[in-house]
Amino acid sequence: MGKTIGMLVDLDFCVGCYACQSACSDHWDLPVGSSYLKVMNCKPEEVDGRLKMFLCPIPYSLDRCAQCVEFGEGASCAKICIGKALAVGEAGELAERAASLGRRTCLFR
Repeated sequence: MGKTIGMLVDLDFCVGCYACQSACSDHWDLPVGSSYLKVMNCKPEEVDGRLKMFLCPIPYSLDRCAQCVEFGEGASCAKICIGKALAVGEAGELAERAASLGRRTCLFR
Protein backbone atom coordinates (compact mmCIF):
# COMPACT_ATOMS: atom_id res chain seq x y z
CA MET A 1 0.00 0.00 0.00
CA GLY A 2 1.28 3.49 -0.85
CA LYS A 3 1.99 6.28 1.56
CA THR A 4 -0.82 8.55 2.67
CA ILE A 5 -0.22 12.03 1.34
CA GLY A 6 -1.16 15.05 3.40
CA MET A 7 -0.94 18.81 3.41
CA LEU A 8 0.32 20.77 6.41
CA VAL A 9 -0.74 24.40 6.73
CA ASP A 10 1.03 26.69 9.21
CA LEU A 11 -1.72 29.19 10.03
CA ASP A 12 0.73 31.73 11.44
CA PHE A 13 2.56 32.02 8.12
CA CYS A 14 -0.25 32.17 5.54
CA VAL A 15 -0.44 35.77 4.31
CA GLY A 16 -3.57 35.29 2.21
CA CYS A 17 -1.99 36.04 -1.15
CA TYR A 18 -3.86 33.18 -2.92
CA ALA A 19 -0.72 32.28 -4.92
CA CYS A 20 -1.11 28.63 -3.89
CA GLN A 21 -4.65 28.54 -5.25
CA SER A 22 -3.53 30.07 -8.55
CA ALA A 23 -0.51 27.76 -8.82
CA CYS A 24 -2.71 24.69 -8.34
CA SER A 25 -5.16 25.90 -10.96
CA ASP A 26 -2.36 26.67 -13.42
CA HIS A 27 -0.57 23.36 -12.77
CA TRP A 28 -3.69 21.33 -13.57
CA ASP A 29 -4.80 23.67 -16.39
CA LEU A 30 -8.17 24.30 -14.77
CA PRO A 31 -10.65 26.97 -15.87
CA VAL A 32 -10.37 30.39 -14.22
CA GLY A 33 -11.89 30.28 -10.76
CA SER A 34 -11.42 26.51 -10.37
CA SER A 35 -8.81 24.88 -8.18
CA TYR A 36 -8.19 21.76 -6.12
CA LEU A 37 -7.15 24.14 -3.32
CA LYS A 38 -9.12 27.07 -1.90
CA VAL A 39 -7.94 29.67 0.60
CA MET A 40 -10.65 30.12 3.22
CA ASN A 41 -11.11 32.57 6.09
CA CYS A 42 -11.33 30.75 9.39
CA LYS A 43 -13.33 32.16 12.26
CA PRO A 44 -11.55 34.88 14.27
CA GLU A 45 -9.95 33.75 17.52
CA GLU A 46 -8.43 35.59 20.43
CA VAL A 47 -4.64 35.50 20.42
CA ASP A 48 -2.67 37.49 23.01
CA GLY A 49 -5.79 39.43 23.94
CA ARG A 50 -6.59 40.46 20.35
CA LEU A 51 -8.87 38.98 17.74
CA LYS A 52 -6.96 37.47 14.85
CA MET A 53 -8.36 36.16 11.57
CA PHE A 54 -6.67 33.10 10.14
CA LEU A 55 -6.53 32.20 6.46
CA CYS A 56 -6.29 28.54 5.63
CA PRO A 57 -5.62 26.89 2.26
CA ILE A 58 -7.89 23.84 2.12
CA PRO A 59 -7.21 21.02 -0.36
CA TYR A 60 -10.27 19.58 -2.06
CA SER A 61 -8.46 16.71 -3.76
CA LEU A 62 -5.42 15.26 -2.02
CA ASP A 63 -5.28 12.72 -4.86
CA ARG A 64 -3.99 15.55 -7.05
CA CYS A 65 -1.47 16.54 -4.36
CA ALA A 66 -0.30 12.92 -4.29
CA GLN A 67 0.28 13.03 -8.04
CA CYS A 68 2.47 16.14 -7.68
CA VAL A 69 4.55 14.36 -5.02
CA GLU A 70 4.58 11.01 -6.87
CA PHE A 71 5.98 12.50 -10.06
CA GLY A 72 8.79 14.18 -8.10
CA GLU A 73 7.73 17.66 -9.14
CA GLY A 74 6.90 18.84 -5.66
CA ALA A 75 3.59 20.52 -5.10
CA SER A 76 3.35 23.78 -7.04
CA CYS A 77 1.27 25.32 -4.24
CA ALA A 78 4.00 24.71 -1.64
CA LYS A 79 6.80 25.82 -3.96
CA ILE A 80 5.18 29.20 -4.69
CA CYS A 81 4.04 29.98 -1.11
CA ILE A 82 5.84 33.18 -0.09
CA GLY A 83 5.12 32.60 3.60
CA LYS A 84 6.34 28.99 3.42
CA ALA A 85 3.04 28.06 5.09
CA LEU A 86 2.42 24.90 3.05
CA ALA A 87 4.07 21.51 2.97
CA VAL A 88 2.85 18.51 0.99
CA GLY A 89 4.23 15.05 1.65
CA GLU A 90 3.84 11.85 3.66
CA ALA A 91 1.11 12.42 6.26
CA GLY A 92 2.97 10.75 9.14
CA GLU A 93 6.05 12.92 8.65
CA LEU A 94 3.88 16.03 8.40
CA ALA A 95 2.08 15.11 11.65
CA GLU A 96 5.44 14.86 13.45
CA ARG A 97 6.48 18.19 11.98
CA ALA A 98 3.21 19.83 13.07
CA ALA A 99 3.68 18.57 16.63
CA SER A 100 7.22 19.93 16.77
CA LEU A 101 6.30 23.42 15.52
CA GLY A 102 4.35 24.47 18.58
CA ARG A 103 2.21 26.79 16.46
CA ARG A 104 -1.30 26.71 15.02
CA THR A 105 -1.36 24.23 12.16
CA CYS A 106 -3.89 22.24 10.14
CA LEU A 107 -3.08 18.82 8.75
CA PHE A 108 -5.19 17.42 5.94
CA ARG A 109 -4.89 13.76 4.96
